[in-house]
Amino acid sequence: MPVKPGNVRQSHRYSVEVSQAGANTFYDSFVYEAIPRNGNGRIYAPTDAPYSNTLNATVDDGISIEPSIGLNMAWSQFEYSHDVDVRITTIDGSTLGGAGSVSIRPTADNLAVRDGGDGSVIIRVPAATNGYRFSVEFANDLYSFRSNGSDYVTSGGSVVGVEPTNALVIFASPFLAASDVPSMTAANTHTKTPGPTNNGDWGNKSILYFPPGMYYMNQDQSGNSGKLGSNHMRLGSNTYWVHFAPGAYVKGAIEYFTTAANFYATGHGVLSGENYVYQANAAEDYMAIKSDTTSLRMWWHDNLVSGQTWTCQGPTIAAPPFNTMDFNGNSGVSSRISNYKQVSAFFFQTDGPEIYTNSIVHDVFWHVNDDAIKIYYSGASVSRATIWKCLNDPIIQMG
Repeated sequence: MPVKPGNVRQSHRYSVEVSQAGANTFYDSFVYEAIPRNGNGRIYAPTDAPYSNTLNATVDDGISIEPSIGLNMAWSQFEYSHDVDVRITTIDGSTLGGAGSVSIRPTADNLAVRDGGDGSVIIRVPAATNGYRFSVEFANDLYSFRSNGSDYVTSGGSVVGVEPTNALVIFASPFLAASDVPSMTAANTHTKTPGPTNNGDWGNKSILYFPPGMYYMNQDQSGNSGKLGSNHMRLGSNTYWVHFAPGAYVKGAIEYFTTAANFYATGHGVLSGENYVYQANAAEDYMAIKSDTTSLRMWWHDNLVSGQTWTCQGPTIAAPPFNTMDFNGNSGVSSRISNYKQVSAFFFQTDGPEIYTNSIVHDVFWHVNDDAIKIYYSGASVSRATIWKCLNDPIIQMG
């Protein structure tokens, strides 16, 4: 079932703690969890009851056996500047199997793992300017996906992939550079209050700031209350910077209208699409009606002017309902994307972000179920990208 509007889903399996390396003084690092279809089942409209099965049977949303096998994805993030020890334990009575059963991917990270002596495992994460983004996989938690040539099957067929049933991803993030933190004052910043977000609650100041806490869209476009998944934040034309504090969790999507030469999304918070249905169409009451033009993107700008640059440094997006980022209008846009994470992209067509002319992308983790690295333009650079790929389409798409 979906979680309550003001709550987040916590991992049912893992606990994560972090200590300065060798100090053995551990502090909790919250472990989020996401599940296929976000606990709603196959629904057509955001107001349909969970598991009412209103989505047309002919629509393939990219999810088949995953809910029945209990597939889920958990993640935890922290900021750091010194070597740290990350301790992982279970909270559901299961066993991890010891350090010898752990695989860390990318394997090129070559992180050291040891037993904690209490059933836990401890991973040493060195300080690094670029941080680390890695999955922790346990040999006793792997599921072999089998295919009959057209569909996943639970028996017969051929093994086409092996993944954790209870995925765990760790994001060890460097502190933001001063240039990636806006200079916030009462005059230039609209500071959100945790809780329900109604139409216009995002103001029209230059900066929109989300302090730690839970936020969720609570109205449809007409202002009717209690309509989860029936709206998104259409920012004021003066707003060019959205900043998330660590611990901010925002259930919604962001659409820019700024003509500023530089516009931004920064900070180590989470932007979650969990309340939206598959392919939520903003022009059709956010129902599951596919449109390459009006189905919702988590990051959106539909009226660019020449020479604009988007900087995205730090955020995590979770449970996107469709293509995760599209900017339309003038073709002279570019992006600067780094330390950007995408998780729980179980639906079909949950691509990575568009990579525009002369864009620079580095140090990212993208879980996708469609094109991952979308190089459609000239002069783009992508480095240190970790891709976790579902079944649909290529890792690199060139247009």
